[in-house]
Amino acid sequence: MKKLLMITLLFIVFCMVLLAVESPLKKISLKEAIYHALRHNLDLQVEIQNSEYSRNTLKINKAIFIPTLSITGQNSETKTPSTDFLSGAEVSEVKRESLNFVLSQMIPLGGTFDTQIFAFKQDSNSIWNDVNPFLATEIRFTLSQPLLKGF
Repeated sequence: MKKLLMITLLFIVFCMVLLAVESPLKKISLKEAIYHALRHNLDLQVEIQNSEYSRNTLKINKAIFIPTLSITGQNSETKTPSTDFLSGAEVSEVKRESLNFVLSQMIPLGGTFDTQIFAFKQDSNSIWNDVNPFLATEIRFTLSQPLLKGF
C-alpha cells in the first residue's frame, strides 16, 4: 500500500515537472498585457456594442426632424352642353390644371410646421369669362402644436 502511494506521488511529481518544462512562462510587456486583457474582456465588448446601438438609435430618432416635400398635380377637363342661351357657349369647356407643393417639418416640441404653395390655371370657352385663362396662386403657412400631447 505504501509502495503504491509512493509510486503515485512520484508519478504526479514527474508529470508536474514535465509540464513545467514544456510550457515555460512567456514574458510580455505591460502594453501587451493590457491589449490582451482588453481584447478578451467580454463585458467591454458588450458595452462597445451597446454604445454603437445607442448611436444608431439616436440617428434613427433624429430622422423624424428631416423635412418632407410632397408634390401633387391635377389636370381636369369638363364639357357641359348648354341648357339656355345665357351660358356663353353651345358646349361649355373648362380646363383646369393645378399644382401643389407642401414642405412639412416636425418641431422638437411635437408639432409640425407646414409651408404650402398651391397654383392653378383655369381656361374656359365661355364669353362671360373676362379673364381667360384665369391664374391663381396661394401660399399658406401652418403651425400645429398639440397642447396636451402625452397626457
